Amino acid sequence: MPAFRHTWLFEPGTWSAEGSFWENGELEREGHGTSVVRHTGAIWEIEGTMEIQGEPPLRFQNIYRFAAPGADARIVPWQSENPALGTLTGVFVVLGDTIMSFFQSSDGSSFGSETLRYLAPDRYRATGLFLASGAVVSTWSMELVRNGQGDE
Repeated sequence: MPAFRHTWLFEPGTWSAEGSFWENGELEREGHGTSVVRHTGAIWEIEGTMEIQGEPPLRFQNIYRFAAPGADARIVPWQSENPALGTLTGVFVVLGDTIMSFFQSSDGSSFGSETLRYLAPDRYRATGLFLASGAVVSTWSMELVRNGQGDE
């Protein structure tokens, strides 16, 4: 089976996200955001923002940083700074047409996962789950579309 070539994460680029977000796994709201993947030498970065419609709107921001993986990397550890949650640590796991991410807060009280499925070179479907103290905080289903190339 030939190696699968992912564009999100492994190529610099700017991605937009549109889709649905569920508070407590129940109340559906529209969401949109951006994800900018940057490759700068030995350290790569993903800057993500998300806004969920509502009164008032909810805004999330994450900045992921990690060592540049090898060309055939299947496991990529990462760390993220989130203003609301603090430091999150996680890992991207590449398996065929899917990139999975698993993460937890530094105190272990919050954790979650996200799956990004390749649809086309410039499109992915992201679904995820976030839990805190054993309760579902949010779930989401978003489509990511690449808008442009990022800075190398």
